[in-house]
Amino acid sequence: SDEGDMRFRTTREQSIRPLMDAIARRISEAQARGWVDPGIHAYSATGVLLAMLERNAVVVGTTSHAGITKDRQIEATAYLVAQMLGPPKR
Repeated sequence: SDEGDMRFRTTREQSIRPLMDAIARRISEAQARGWVDPGIHAYSATGVLLAMLERNAVVVGTTSHAGITKDRQIEATAYLVAQMLGPPKR
């Protein structure tokens, strides 16, 4: 929907920037604590996480291939986000 319309893209970018900044800060903090590889660019990882969450909102529960369930997809998503934002599970 934002393809080609710079006004929409600019508005979308401005609206998501505070969330991106907050998540990137958390990733940077996790990197400083040794929880996340410091070679990963925090803002790039943030973009990937947000894209994954946005896409998951559309596709979770739409397939049952290979044992995929809605609960398993949600659990996998939460795991991946936690790996980037929180301390390692002990």
